[in-house]
This record gives sequence, C-alpha cells and structure tokens, in this order.
Amino acid sequence: MRRFAVLLIVIAAISQLGYAQETREEKLKAAQELAAQLKADFQAKQAEERSHIDFRKTRWGMSQEQVIGAEGRPPDDRDNDDSEGMLFKDVVLGIECTIFYQFTDGKLTRAAYMFAEEHVNPNLYIQDYDRVKEVLVRKYGEPINSGEHWNQTLYKDNPEDYGRAVEVGHLSYVSNWIVPRTTINLILRGDNFEVNHGAVYDSALHKTMAEERTEAEEEELF
Repeated sequence: MRRFAVLLIVIAAISQLGYAQETREEKLKAAQELAAQLKADFQAKQAEERSHIDFRKTRWGMSQEQVIGAEGRPPDDRDNDDSEGMLFKDVVLGIECTIFYQFTDGKLTRAAYMFAEEHVNPNLYIQDYDRVKEVLVRKYGEPINSGEHWNQTLYKDNPEDYGRAVEVGHLSYVSNWIVPRTTINLILRGDNFEVNHGAVYDSALHKTMAEERTEAEEEELF
C-alpha cells in the first residue's frame, strides 16, 4: 500500500514536472511570438514614417521651426528679405554641399542639395553626379528621363574631355524622377568654368501654390 502511494506521488511529481516544462515552453514561445510581433510593428512604423519623409528628415508643408527641429541645428544662413529661405552646410556622400529650404506662405515647398565641391580634374564632377544618381536610383528607381545634352560637340568624340565640356557649357547631364509627393531634378552643368551640380526636390502637393505665388509676383511688376 505504501509502495502504491509512493508511486502515485512519483507519477504526480513527474506529471507536474512535465506540466511545468510545458508551461515554460509555452511561455517562451509566447514571449518569442510577442517579441517578433513587436519587432514587426516597429519596422512597420519606421517604414510608415519613412514613407512620409520627402527630403532628408522633413515633409512638405512643414514650418521653418519644424525644419530646424528636423535638422537638429540652426541654419547657417536665412533669407532676410522675406524669411522664406534657409541654408545649411553639410557633407553628403563625401561631397561638400549647401542644403536649401524654400517656404511658400510659411510652408516648405522646395528643397535642394547644391553641391559645392571643387575639383582640379573636371571629370570628377561627372563622378559626383553619377554617385548621387546611383543613390537616387536605389531609393526611387530608374528616372523617367536621364541623359547627356550637347550644346556644342567639340569634345563629344573625346570622353576623357567630358569634364572640360561640362565646365565650358558644351555638355550637361539631367535626370528626373516623379514620385507620389515629389518631383526630383538632378542636374550637372557649367558655363565659363563655373560648374553647377544640384538635386532639386519640389513638392507636388504645393507646386500649384508656389506657381501661383510666382505668377502673382511677376504680375505685380507690370
């Protein structure tokens, strides 16, 4: 009888141990599933936040104060005439640049990278253009239009002189993207050995507002 009672105790203990083990495994599995869900939710939230970003860390329609907050520092320069423009200095992809923000009626409607790196070898300007274009293609896909445009063909048969052709205004490069909220124009061109390389972002949402404002200002001249 005693042996039977001991056996029941042992069986009960084993059963309880198995139940405890099963409970621990269930809790571990539940914790793993919860962690996976939290990670998925966090990644989805990050993706959603990125989808709302139009330029750097900013969105169209932001105020100047919001843009300054997104940049995390005061601007290096501001438009003192109408306070609708501000500039930040930075280095992007290893290229010195000026970041430009333009506001219409206090709302962000245009932004740009104006690359300021100077090169002794003018072919390096084309390399900079290609580097920026590569990143834009990775992010937004292939441009709707991209190519080189010759105003004069003096250097056209000599690819090693394409940088010189850009400097003197014979050759320019242009690529264009249209995404749901933004149009992007990447341009490399020059004249009289002054090279301009920039990526200009325009708000599709506020483009009409900016155009109407410009037209009104032009009409005031007449």
